[in-house]
Amino acid sequence: MSIPPAALAAAHRARAIATIARTRAAKPTPVLADAGRTALWKIAELLDAAAHALETEPATINNGDLHYPADAWLSLQAAEVVALAHPGIGIPRTLGQYVTAALYPHDKAQSEVDLPLSLLPRTVKAIVREADLFSRLLGLHGALRFVTDQATTTLVLEDVFRLHWQHARLADSLAASGGQTPHPAAVEIPTPATTNQLRRAHDELGPTLTYELKSASLSCFSPVHPQPHTAVRMVSHRGVTIPTCDEHRDAAAYTAQELYDTLD
Repeated sequence: MSIPPAALAAAHRARAIATIARTRAAKPTPVLADAGRTALWKIAELLDAAAHALETEPATINNGDLHYPADAWLSLQAAEVVALAHPGIGIPRTLGQYVTAALYPHDKAQSEVDLPLSLLPRTVKAIVREADLFSRLLGLHGALRFVTDQATTTLVLEDVFRLHWQHARLADSLAASGGQTPHPAAVEIPTPATTNQLRRAHDELGPTLTYELKSASLSCFSPVHPQPHTAVRMVSHRGVTIPTCDEHRDAAAYTAQELYDTLD
């Protein structure tokens, strides 16, 4: 029975991540609750099971598509469920993608790994911190598409999961600070034709306003996504404006307020 090299590469990734999980669970630091350490051990166990299936059960090819063993798929799915239930352990919900990407080295779409969901932070410092983590993750995801030897793959995965741990710590930090201060209410207004119209709207309606952009040439202020978001509206806090997409409207309101405060 011949096991495809891609399946063996995926098995190596599964075992490498299992080792990362066990190492994290065994260390006295980082500080984790007992439930978190138990979750890490369980994820490692499931990843070992997925690796064993990939190494011993033949993959099938239908219409040119590689289908890896069902036992491996089930183990990866179960590991992702555990990771999703314990976000504080720093193992992402995209766990399985890091393994299965190796099965499709020549298919860019199949070998992509998603970034974690954005925390949608509302302070400039936290936005910049998350953007830095996402930028570094993107670079490592790109590296994973090209490395072939096991030693380098292991090193890259260790760096990847270190960044996921830091993102989990950022989430904990934001939660500890009250989840983030309630965002300033942004009153919807018709798109002003002039700065004087915007100034009058602020005088009449309040400090933070939002309105539709008539031009789609601007990008969203938030750099936390792998692809630039098109700004479809503007948020203004007393005249300090931030172009944003709908998803980042609240964060833009915070940022506009913070920028205004720095001008005092």
